[in-house]
Formats: sequence, structure tokens, C-alpha cells
Amino acid sequence: MHTAQKIILLLSLLWLSACQLTVINEGGGTVRSASGLIECGDQCQVNSQALKNNSPQYTEVLTAIADEGYEFAGWEGACSGQQPCSVKVTDWSGNKKVTARFIRKQFDAAFAIGTHHACAQSEVGLECWGGNDAGQLDIPEGVTLAQALYAGTRSSCAETDSGLVCWGDEEIALVPDAVQFPNKVALGWYHACAIENAAVHCWGSNEHGQSTVPAGLVNPTAITAGAHHTCSITDTGVVCWGAGMVDEGGFPQAGQSIVPEGLVNPTVIGAGNAHTCAIQDGNVMCWGESQWGQLDVPIIEGSIDGFAVGGSHTCVVVNDAVQCWGSNQSSQLDIPAGLADISAIGAGNRNVCVLAANQLVCWGDNYNGLNNVPRSVSRPLKIVAAERQVCTLGEDGVHCWGYGADVPNTLQEITDLGIGNRHECYIDRNGLACFGDNNVDQTWIPADVIQSARKVEAGYDHNCAIDGAGRVTCWGDDFSGQSTAPDTLGPVSTLALGNDNSCALQPTAAVCWGALASQALSNPTAIDVANNHGCAIDDNGIQCWGSNSYGKLNAPVLTNPTDVSVGYEHGCALADEGVVCWGAGVEGSTSGMNRYQQSVVPHDHLRNPRDVEAALSYSCALDDIGVLCWGYRNFRIITQ
Repeated sequence: MHTAQKIILLLSLLWLSACQLTVINEGGGTVRSASGLIECGDQCQVNSQALKNNSPQYTEVLTAIADEGYEFAGWEGACSGQQPCSVKVTDWSGNKKVTARFIRKQFDAAFAIGTHHACAQSEVGLECWGGNDAGQLDIPEGVTLAQALYAGTRSSCAETDSGLVCWGDEEIALVPDAVQFPNKVALGWYHACAIENAAVHCWGSNEHGQSTVPAGLVNPTAITAGAHHTCSITDTGVVCWGAGMVDEGGFPQAGQSIVPEGLVNPTVIGAGNAHTCAIQDGNVMCWGESQWGQLDVPIIEGSIDGFAVGGSHTCVVVNDAVQCWGSNQSSQLDIPAGLADISAIGAGNRNVCVLAANQLVCWGDNYNGLNNVPRSVSRPLKIVAAERQVCTLGEDGVHCWGYGADVPNTLQEITDLGIGNRHECYIDRNGLACFGDNNVDQTWIPADVIQSARKVEAGYDHNCAIDGAGRVTCWGDDFSGQSTAPDTLGPVSTLALGNDNSCALQPTAAVCWGALASQALSNPTAIDVANNHGCAIDDNGIQCWGSNSYGKLNAPVLTNPTDVSVGYEHGCALADEGVVCWGAGVEGSTSGMNRYQQSVVPHDHLRNPRDVEAALSYSCALDDIGVLCWGYRNFRIITQ
């Protein structure tokens, strides 16, 4: 054998004898090496020959970098612990394997409930829903994960890796410089307080002295804020300031600073609008206003595992059951049956939420859709939004939120639905059925339609159905002729119903009747109508006609639009650009319908939208996560 051949053979044997370093990544994170040879997602490898050429003495130093929302739990295999991993792999050392484990961060609070809104941390990020009169739902850009959440009347706060972030009410959003990484935070109606470095800091409204922290507080460990008062647990007991009671006219009165005798060593404290409760030695003690029975603490048998003080009510979790007392003005004391595995509880002004079996369940006041919380349903195929209600149709049936949200349990295998003002129609395996108000015969169905209907649409107080041959039948309110379909109407594929008008989509044209005239269209593929205008998609893009109040006919030029929907004073479409809306609710408008901002699309929160619906003064989209609504009704329904 020639010398050159021997050298080649020797090099080949050396290369074949090279050993492998395998790096495995479990969870959310990345592993990087000092040499730059490794930047590993799930699994990667490097051999000893590469290490010899790039690392001193065949040694590689690995660093674990956690993704947002995860933390590094440690190494397994060739390394252990949480320090950077130094591993040596030579040509003759044998293969080695290192596993980096990352786990999702555990949060102190999964959700927070304010007066008319709520926020929650979910697998898909931070979500807020309910009332948005001060921007309390407008989560700042970049805030996606929170270690703890807080909600007040018109504000929200989140503890993040970057510190405390607040939004909504302008005064509360201006967090003092002294508050960066607080131990405790509390939001009242119009003020906020926090404990940091053994000191209490309050900001926002101080009309009743609720933000004037008394001097001499010794080692404060807990803080709570009511409507116009604040309380803290200190080494010397409970100290309260501000006005924590109201007179007969509902005006704040001083007097909350008088704490019950014997309350010297409480462990937990919570403030309502004008009452306060604390737990000491396993017992609940309450003081302040008693108009609604807030101070009538019932007999509690068992250890308290959860505690929440609402506006004029209080709740505890005992033996995996919820027990509440105080005001029941909005049925907040009517606890749903079947709750189990309760791990957290919160109370708003007139409602209660619990985390039961890892699902958030709320009851009581549903103002602004406050109880429309993330819930698990199967992946929906269709979304229908009306003035007061939103429904999804999926493989496991229909799920609805809002007015009249209870789908009749007699229905089986629902294939289509329509939602009107105060009525709904469904097609299931037994045929067509309608429920709700019947003041103009909108739930009375013509006998020959019950079994023949294949599609159904609902207007304000009328309905239309399509049978298997494409024939249309309408019934209900016919004041403007909206229920009198033209005799010359040919086979129809799609219906669109508004207040007092109806339209049908045919292969090459659209026909309308009632209060809205037809529009000349070229091969239309989608159509929708509202109160006094309509929009459609045809060969020329999006075409709108009718009243142009609030600029609702001014649809933009979009690329490949596939879906269009119109509300009372706005419209939305789905195209290559994503969801685009126009008309009332554009940012900067402050009067009338515009203030609901139903046309300001929250693009940062949408994930691959595939359906869009415009309703009275809000809009909804169906995406990979579930249903997202914005405008007058703001909420996210998670369907993953």
C-alpha cells in the first residue's frame, strides 16, 4: 500500500472513530454552545472532530436559554444542575448525550376580575374582555405573559419580567418610579397601591384620601383597595385609610379606619366597594357597609382554600365548594352546579369567577360580556354574530355567548343556524326549529319548510330558508316586504338578511327585496346586508351600496377578498391582507357609534383568520385560536 493511501485510510479511521455529542431540548427554549457549533431547537449533534477544530481540548460549553413563558429546569445526562454545561467528547470517549429541560412558568394569578372587565393568562397569551371604556382591554404591545394580573374599574395591571405594567385609566397607567417589581398590588375603583421594599405606594385618585398612605406602617405584607379606601396588613395589625362606607345617598363617608377589635394577626385581606373582610385563625371577619348583608358571615365548616371580596359580596372556597354571602343583585350568589377541582377564585363588582378543573367559569353580572370567558369547545367551522349574541357551529354542535345563549338541549346534530334580534333558528336532524320572541310570527315556521330547509338565515324579526332545490321561503315581519321573496327568484346558494331587507345570491347576480334595492354585480361570490346598506364580493372586488353614513360604503381595495360582513354602521372583509374593517369605529372617533372602535382590528391577537362577522357595534373573527371579538363587545373564546 502506498504511503498516500495509508494516510487516507488512517484519516478515515480517525473520522469513523469520532464520537457524537447529542443535545436534546425538551420544552420551550434553545441550547447554544460557546463554539457556535450548536444552536439547538429540538435535537442536534456535533462530533468530536468538529469539536477538535473549534473548541479547546474537545470541550464544549452549553448554555440553556428559556423562551418567554418558560424557565430552565436543569440538565440531564452528561451534565446536571442549572449552570452552563461543560462536556468533553474526544474521538475515543464514546458518545454522550445532554438533555435540557424547560418547563412553563407557574403564575401566581391566572386571572383578575374588575368592575366590568376581566383578564386571564392562557396558553395562547394574555387576554382581556368585557367593558373597554378607558382602554382597560388594550393590552400594551409586547405584554403577553404575566406572573400576576390585577383588574380595577377602568384599569388593568400585569406583573411581567420587565416590571409592573398598567393600562386603561391614565392616572393608574402612570406607575410611580418607586414601583418596579412590587411584592403585592391592589387596584380600586380609581386608585392603585403596591408594596415594594417594605413600603406602600399609592397613586391615582385621592379624592377621599385613599391614596394618602399613613406614616409609620411597619413591614406591610398585604394590600387591598376598595372603591374609595385602602387597607394593609402590617406587623402592628390592619391599617385602613380613605372612605370605606357610603351614606344613604351612596356617597363615600369616612369611618373605614375603625378595624374590629381582635383583628390583630390576619393572614389575608380583601376590600369590596364599601366593606372589608379578613381571615384570621381560619375565621372570616368583615366590617364596613352592611346594606346588602356583606357582614353576615355564614357558618364556615372546614379550612378556607380560596377567598375573594367583590363589590358587595364575599366568597370562600371550602372543601372544593364555593360559599358566598352579601348582595345577590345580579345572581352572583347563585353558584353553578358541578364545579370541581377549584384552584382559584376571584370576585368583581357583581360577579364571581373560579378556575375549576383548569377552566375559567364565571357567573353573575354579564354586563359587556364579562362572563364570556375563554372556554374549551371543539374547533368551530362557522361563526354567527348578532346584536346581542355570538355563536359558533362546530363538530360538537353550537356554542353561544350573550343574550339568549342557551341552545335548546332538544336539538341534535345541528347543521345550520341563524340569530335574530330576540330569536334563533336551527336546522338539526329533525328539521328546522325556531325559538324566542314570536311577536311577528318570526318563530312560526311554514309547515312545508320544516323538513325541506337546508340553510337558514335570520334578520331582525324575520327569517328565510333555502331548500334542497335552492328555493327560498321567508316568514316573520314583512312591514317593508322583507319576507316576500320575488316570484321570479331562481335557485339560490346564499342568503343575507338585515333589519327590513333580504338578499339572495344567485350564480351570476344578487337579488334584494324589502327596504334595500338590488345592486348590479358581476358574478358575486359573497354578500351581506345590515340596516340600510349592503356589501358584496364580485369580479371587481368589494362593492357596497345603500346609506353611506359613517363612510360604511367606503370599502378599501383588497387583494383576493373571500368574505365580507356588515354591521349597522361598518363593514369587515377577509382578504390576503387579513381582516380589514371600515366605517364607524375608526380610531380617533369619539362620538356616537364610533366610540366602540368596531373597525379597529386587533391584528396582534389574530392568528390566521378564516371567517369574519360584523354585528351591531362590534366585530368578530374566527381564527386558529378560536373567536376574537372587538368593539362594543370585547372577548376571546379559546377553542383549541
